[in-house]
Amino acid sequence: MPKIWEDHSNYDDAHPREAARLAALWERQILTRRGATTLGIARSVREGRKLVEILAEELNAVNEVRPYAKAERLGIVPVPMDAPEYPPNLLSYGYGEVYPPLVLFRAGKPLDKVLRSPIAVVGTRDPTDQGREATRRIAALLAGRGHTVVTGLAAGVDREAAEAAARAGGAVVGVLPHLLDGPSALSRDAHLLFDLAEEAAVVAEHLLRDPAATRQRLAARNRIIAGMSHAVIIPETRYRQTRWGTKYQVQFGIKAQRPVVILRPQTDQRDVWDAYEFFEREGAHVADRPEEAVELAERLARLQPSG
Repeated sequence: MPKIWEDHSNYDDAHPREAARLAALWERQILTRRGATTLGIARSVREGRKLVEILAEELNAVNEVRPYAKAERLGIVPVPMDAPEYPPNLLSYGYGEVYPPLVLFRAGKPLDKVLRSPIAVVGTRDPTDQGREATRRIAALLAGRGHTVVTGLAAGVDREAAEAAARAGGAVVGVLPHLLDGPSALSRDAHLLFDLAEEAAVVAEHLLRDPAATRQRLAARNRIIAGMSHAVIIPETRYRQTRWGTKYQVQFGIKAQRPVVILRPQTDQRDVWDAYEFFEREGAHVADRPEEAVELAERLARLQPSG
């Protein structure tokens, strides 16, 4: 179980219940059913308004918050859009098609303590040996230059990136489709990350696992990975007709005007080249070496290395 990180400088005594009510509101999709999106809400938050004021009418209908109180005992904290630790990049994310979550669930360190000029590293679950090596090099470089690595923690490129960044002493934020595999069981992927990294957090838009919604949630979480990051790097991916998570990642990133950098394949495998050519047509920037990929992402996102 992760340590329950408390940040009394950010939150007052009313925060746990207010956050739990907002989480219940979001999970029950009350806003979606009423035809609303979070884009206007995010704009109001950026202007300084509080969610309990903006959503006062909707929150009056929410009374049952016990699942969220129980989650807090497991080290999971609801992070509403107006919380100080909510990723600032997400507040300005969305152009009518992509919207930020009203609430994130977080385990591990507070996001404002662990997100430092974050860059996402994502890709195939089945990388070649060259792809694995490139991923490790990219993640280690990012960690050494002071960037938090944001990734989905799936097997393959995502997990290699998390492990390499952690070994290099860097911070890692994992974005999952849900945080609880059962009523009292933190996600295995979350445990994996906490075993790897001291400077780590995991976040999800949803608290509980829902097998019927897994595919939809996996696709939707990609907008959070791209949205909280300044840039996205793809060391290697494989072309797929369906259920291609990296495709969503690139499309979400480009829609949000995040630079997307893809590494030129170091293999002759056709599906790797097909994916590379597809993303190049979509607007991804091309790098020939891991060092170039990192420097290009920094330059395009106008970031300065701090490591």
